[in-house]
Amino acid sequence: TLRASAAAHYLIPLHEKLSFSEVLESLPADWNICLVESTSENSPNKHPNSIPYYEADFTQPTVMVFGKEAGGLSPGIRQQAIDYGKHNIINTFIPTIPELDSLNVSMAATVLIYEMAKQQSKLVKKDNSGIIEDLSAIWLRFIARYSRNW
Repeated sequence: TLRASAAAHYLIPLHEKLSFSEVLESLPADWNICLVESTSENSPNKHPNSIPYYEADFTQPTVMVFGKEAGGLSPGIRQQAIDYGKHNIINTFIPTIPELDSLNVSMAATVLIYEMAKQQSKLVKKDNSGIIEDLSAIWLRFIARYSRNW
């Protein structure tokens, strides 16, 4: 809802009903594509090159692709990102306890977006008062800066 989002949707461009190929074609070549696993670390469905989210480099502009909670990313989406060949692909997952199959997609997105904001905040110099800017302000500036071409 509008109230729950704190009107953030007015600040961040949203694009609905785009095919994945349209997203790939509109992405600048220097952006990373992060393919987020929804499976646990020991899952047989986890991509062999997948790394824990906190080891991924989110200091560069990155678009994140999340799969379904139970089924994860479709093999077609993963292959399409790889075949497109213009972007660095990051395969990542969120480590969980073995008894937990997967996280809710919105929770997974929250974890990854926070990690991206945290890594981006380390790139920001301290202001005159010595206080590092609030992570949410950094994230919104990041989105505004890099989403202009979409």
